[in-house]
Amino acid sequence: MTYDSLYASMRLYAVPQNLRDAVARYITHGTEPGGFVQAVLQNDLKSAVVRAGVSSKSGLVDLVMWLIAEAPERCWGSSERYSDWIAHDGQEGV
Repeated sequence: MTYDSLYASMRLYAVPQNLRDAVARYITHGTEPGGFVQAVLQNDLKSAVVRAGVSSKSGLVDLVMWLIAEAPERCWGSSERYSDWIAHDGQEGV
């Protein structure tokens, strides 16, 4: 998956625009995202809700639905997967 295809598919799932770049860069290059996205990727609902701004909070379900359907399974779901993905430069290192 390319950055552009990831970004476009997030649009189809109504992932808030302010989150798309961070998620696409994380998946393609292993670039560390901001706190809200990081918490979602690590499957830490409590931290995600605490860190969310208004648009992020309203887009939480859309982001998770996109992750389930489109994101590589090994890049999210736990803090270990998250750390491994970053350590291997994301999809580039796979």
